[in-house]
Amino acid sequence: MKVLITGCRGNLAKTFMSKYSQEYRFVGTCRNKDLKENEVFWDIGETDLELYGEVDVVIHYAAFSKPYGCEQNPEKAFAVNCTGTKELLEWAKEHGVKKFVYISTGSVYGLSNEKHKEDDKLDPSGIYGSTKRMGEELCKDYSNDFQVIIARPFFPYGPETSKGRLIDMFIGRIKEGKELTLNKESKPRMNPIFVDDFNEALNSLILKVEDDYSVYNLAGNDSVSIKQLIELIGKILEKEVKLKQTENEAYDLVGDISKLKILFTPKYSLEEGLKVTVDTWVE
Repeated sequence: MKVLITGCRGNLAKTFMSKYSQEYRFVGTCRNKDLKENEVFWDIGETDLELYGEVDVVIHYAAFSKPYGCEQNPEKAFAVNCTGTKELLEWAKEHGVKKFVYISTGSVYGLSNEKHKEDDKLDPSGIYGSTKRMGEELCKDYSNDFQVIIARPFFPYGPETSKGRLIDMFIGRIKEGKELTLNKESKPRMNPIFVDDFNEALNSLILKVEDDYSVYNLAGNDSVSIKQLIELIGKILEKEVKLKQTENEAYDLVGDISKLKILFTPKYSLEEGLKVTVDTWVE
């Protein structure tokens, strides 16, 4: 099976390609000029995708995914997350792709203290979540042309994930002895997913889902507050945690994974995943 990975130089995409290098024939898109074997140049939202030959599955990772950056540059966010997605969907239709997997985000749900189910109303509060919701809607429009699967990750973490991600940022600041700020009631609560579980869950969706259009939350088993998460990292690092309490309002972001568990159940507890992440964490 030939699989096109957009944003193949991204850390999350690289972990999937590494894990399943024997199961799939990968070709990846990236913005780098120094292309490696089985890579093609594509600056999403800026240039046309020039790739020829049959592709069975597209996994669309590429995105402008920095929430603050999206707020500062909404035009770029729309160009990458919406226009670029539309162009890729058209390419997939023209080239006979059978399955399109869109890596969305739990942020599409918006502000709430309820556990989110896949059929909940979407009400994102920021530019990033809003453009990813638009991307989902675009994908749904093509579900008569090929199978569409929407994956909504909740705080993926682990070895080789980006240092810009929340948990990796916490690890770095705790190791450096820096103070961390808590919101009111230590919110948000969240259920992060370890990268190995994320990849296995994603692979299960590719192999097992049969519906023309489907949506799945990809999250972990354990739901914790920010304070609990920080204290657990401190315990694993054997470091004192410095916390500053504020009265800033925040809302939970917890994904219900009952639907996912029909196909795949995450294997790693939060503590197990954090231990692996800390043990392999590179400055």
